Amino acid sequence: MSSRARRTAQHDEAERQVAGVRGSNPWAEAIREVPSAWLEDETKKSPSPYSLLSSWKGGRGGVPAHVIVFWLIALAQLLRIILRVRVTAGSHEIPFWLSAVAFVVLGALGMWLWRERRAERDEL
Repeated sequence: MSSRARRTAQHDEAERQVAGVRGSNPWAEAIREVPSAWLEDETKKSPSPYSLLSSWKGGRGGVPAHVIVFWLIALAQLLRIILRVRVTAGSHEIPFWLSAVAFVVLGALGMWLWRERRAERDEL
């Protein structure tokens, strides 16, 4: 048994002895779970832009990074088509129509996520 585990065991034993003397655990009142609904209400009222829940739900505004990544990849696919850049993987040439499909799918996915983010932000 390591010294840290030994100290933890000794600490736990001391806690049990103190609890037995007083008849209850002194930390029972201090250790309680905060309801998640309360945290959400407090986050909505909080002006802090650094609130984790607020930034997750879109409280800060702006375009999320994953949407920008989708749009950049879609733009790269479009530029490949416009500039007629040939891409080969091993001995196979990647057709341009595949880049067109990738452009449409990634652009639409980015637009869908961006609109969803805006709708969530408007609900707050």
